[in-house]
Amino acid sequence: MDYTILCSAVTNLLQTCAPFWKSSYDKIEPGVTSSSYGTCFLYNETAYLYNGPYEQFIEQKINRHSFGNGLGWTSLYDQSNHLILLSKIFDRGYFSYISSEDPLKPSWSIENLGSTSRFQTMVNKFRYIGSALALGTFLFSGVNQTLYAFSMRTDDTYGKISFLRYKNKKLYLVPRISIDFEAINTMFGSAMLGVDINSDGYTELLVGAPAYYEDDDYETGALYIYIGGDLATIGSRNRTRLIVGNKVGARFGSAIASTDVDGDGFPEVIVSAPYEDFGIGAVYIIYGKELNKKCMKGNDFKTETMSLSQFVSTQRIQNEDFKSFGVTLQIINDIDNNGADGMFNLNAHVE
Repeated sequence: MDYTILCSAVTNLLQTCAPFWKSSYDKIEPGVTSSSYGTCFLYNETAYLYNGPYEQFIEQKINRHSFGNGLGWTSLYDQSNHLILLSKIFDRGYFSYISSEDPLKPSWSIENLGSTSRFQTMVNKFRYIGSALALGTFLFSGVNQTLYAFSMRTDDTYGKISFLRYKNKKLYLVPRISIDFEAINTMFGSAMLGVDINSDGYTELLVGAPAYYEDDDYETGALYIYIGGDLATIGSRNRTRLIVGNKVGARFGSAIASTDVDGDGFPEVIVSAPYEDFGIGAVYIIYGKELNKKCMKGNDFKTETMSLSQFVSTQRIQNEDFKSFGVTLQIINDIDNNGADGMFNLNAHVE
């Protein structure tokens, strides 16, 4: 329970998901044992079980593969489209989405659409589809549009990021556009975030690769930055930046968040390394102005790879009373009315 949590101050809606929620439908299909299907719960002055794939199966006998094994593993809220997107990463990949304005209506899926051949081909080839989600504004088909990035990987642990488009209240897979990552065993796409670093109206896509390594190192971790603009060329080399962690085994890039901490108009990027210093963990605040200056140049950018230590204004936070400090991050909105979201949640555990 509470594996993913979303809340909206606009609709007063709170959603929490339990991807290992267990139930059985042996009364409907004898011989089938109990399994972890996953579900979500909604609170809007009253608590409800959402009308997701499992709940619809009980009523309509929809495809069992669409809800088996962990629905609600990741979730995303798109306020502009009033949409809550949920993914199931185990077994066969699956996306479910509901309206935040009417969350008790039955959820929809990309499988509900007429043309799903591209998505089904992807499901058959890749694993952990939707293990991380991010939204952003990109130039697509000549128009600025909100799109949803989702990560996945092959059985050989190659990483890939593709995109979904929401149009006329339906979810579509964006064809023939993806970011393909050729290195193996880097956990590329374990964390993602969309943020406009340079305030040009386009979203930079930040992607964590916490098991990234160089030479004889192991699991140093890295953060990839894909410069915003035309979606068709988002994975090109001149639009790719790489910030490599500086401690072996730290898994820098395990979680990513962003907010304008100091109120200067440049959003800071907050990246965790939860296994740094033999599992104590640390969180790094990379200041937006320095990040913008060093990484957000044009096509004449010469050094695509930088070390975290080169960002001299970066603030490092660590609490030695905890283990896995920063394993997840969550921005907390401005609570003291000073104009900045100056706090963020750092999940960890006491040994």
